[in-house]
Amino acid sequence: MSSCSFGESIGGGSIICGTNIKISSLVTIPLSECTKSVSTHLSYCHINHETIASEAELLLVRGGLYSSDISSLTVCPNHRHKLGNGWSCGKTCSLCSSKKSMPKGTITKDQSKYLFMTKDRYVGIGSGKTFECSDVSLIH
Repeated sequence: MSSCSFGESIGGGSIICGTNIKISSLVTIPLSECTKSVSTHLSYCHINHETIASEAELLLVRGGLYSSDISSLTVCPNHRHKLGNGWSCGKTCSLCSSKKSMPKGTITKDQSKYLFMTKDRYVGIGSGKTFECSDVSLIH
């Protein structure tokens, strides 16, 4: 299987292009065809489902692509699963070094974008955060 343009756009990271046993499709598809419902998954991760309109938008935001044209992007089954309905929300605070702190909330789409654009730091939506780390100087 060739690499997907979505994976190349997000810099690869720890996710390798390819198949995924949780998805029956074995082929790379246009990102615009990613139309599975994500509202239940977003609710489980304490993210307002009204902020993410589609599976494709969830993939973009989870990949740190906040203003991409999806018409030319393709996605493989592995990226689609691991950054879509297959990812799980954070169990520790993603903003501080304390791994003992249980999150009291999650990073929103706007907070993730703000951190990326102003602090050059990617923290994905759904990542855990404690109340102590929700300081407005760090997160808009």
